[in-house]
Amino acid sequence: MNGSRRVARVSPLGNPSVGRLLSEVSDQLESMDARLLRTVQRAARHARPLRELTADLRDLLEDLHHSYLRLAQLLDRRDLRYTDEVRLRRLLRHHVWLYRRIHLEHFFLCKLQLETTLRALVSQEAFEVYQHLQAVEDLEKLLLRRTDGEIRQAMQEGNTDELWIQELSPGF
Repeated sequence: MNGSRRVARVSPLGNPSVGRLLSEVSDQLESMDARLLRTVQRAARHARPLRELTADLRDLLEDLHHSYLRLAQLLDRRDLRYTDEVRLRRLLRHHVWLYRRIHLEHFFLCKLQLETTLRALVSQEAFEVYQHLQAVEDLEKLLLRRTDGEIRQAMQEGNTDELWIQELSPGF
């Protein structure tokens, strides 16, 4: 075949602004991750009052909300390249993960503050009873999260001590 061969140049498909938006949001998420980590570290060092740490977490949650909304507008687009959709889904998962982490840190700080307040209000003995009560509730939650298969396996293996409370404390 001596005929000339035509080579078609393929232009990139998709919308280049989508790639830029995904990159911007990715950078913002990295920044939010770093902010959360700094807040956790400050809380661990007691470097800032609880009210300020909670405000930092709230601000972070607001920023996360706005970032998520930017991505959510892309979900129904039909002009996404495969790689852009993969990045989009990864970034959406990162938002969900960060949302959980922010809330868990907030819950932790609240529980810490409540525990500190409780310690100041009650005797050491009463506080220990409260801690035992919490431990029993934690075991109860653990049992309730178990699947039927996990329970059958525990029975098969004779695992009877894992969730059993041997003794609460002397005097009970």
